[in-house]
Amino acid sequence: MLPRLERVVEHFVSNDNTQRTKGRMAGPRWKQVIEKALEKNGKENVFQLATHSSTSPFPQVRCLIFRAFLQTPSNPSNPLLITTTDVRTPKAREMVENPWVQLVWWHDDTKEQYRISGWAGVVPAPGHALEKAFKEAIEGKGGAEAGVVKGRGSAVRDGGLRKVGVGEGGHDWESYRREVFSTMSGHMKATWARPQAPSGDLDGEYELMKGWPERIGEGKEGEDKEFYEKALGNFGLVVVDPIEVEVVELGVVPNRRRKFVLRGEDEWDVVEVVP
Repeated sequence: MLPRLERVVEHFVSNDNTQRTKGRMAGPRWKQVIEKALEKNGKENVFQLATHSSTSPFPQVRCLIFRAFLQTPSNPSNPLLITTTDVRTPKAREMVENPWVQLVWWHDDTKEQYRISGWAGVVPAPGHALEKAFKEAIEGKGGAEAGVVKGRGSAVRDGGLRKVGVGEGGHDWESYRREVFSTMSGHMKATWARPQAPSGDLDGEYELMKGWPERIGEGKEGEDKEFYEKALGNFGLVVVDPIEVEVVELGVVPNRRRKFVLRGEDEWDVVEVVP
């Protein structure tokens, strides 16, 4: 079954910023802070993700829903943040052209803001054009390996994605993609079965959308099966591999702001800065 927040693992690697909890991997402190906020109010699961576009001078920002942290014995100190998308969206292409992203996430209950910077990639259906870019990034053949953030090294080299891997001996991304898809509501599944890609021009024909599927069932037979397979084919995971996380706490006095910066493969430096 898909975990609510993370893969349950027994393996543990100790460092100054990682703690063990019974039966599971706690991970770095910034992840524990986020999980604690989600335990208080799991409905605050929407964050804003910014990407770069080669066709616009403006950052491209949109809201996405947090799905899970992916943490396995291979990446105990480098959890990956998982969200979902339609692989036909502009952001999927933008993350191939420039995989360096930043997201910001506000939790009103705890009065905390999380800003996460790192590398992002898309896990599509097997055989999709985006699959090659994702595999090449993990293997160090893509553009992400060449993109170096000063003082940080390469996110793919030092972060969790390379450790999780792909293919034989690595993570089974296709099974995981299908597992996440199975947890989506019928309404969400229907959005990925629409005949036109998100951001596509309707040519003023708004009424056309009234004939599009509104809900998809289990895809057992007939038209529902056709829509189910189309939705699954357009469904993709967005994987964010953090290399810097900033936690701002406005619910304490004085306010607190900390930067967690990945150094090497397993160490997170913590810097206290002015809020």
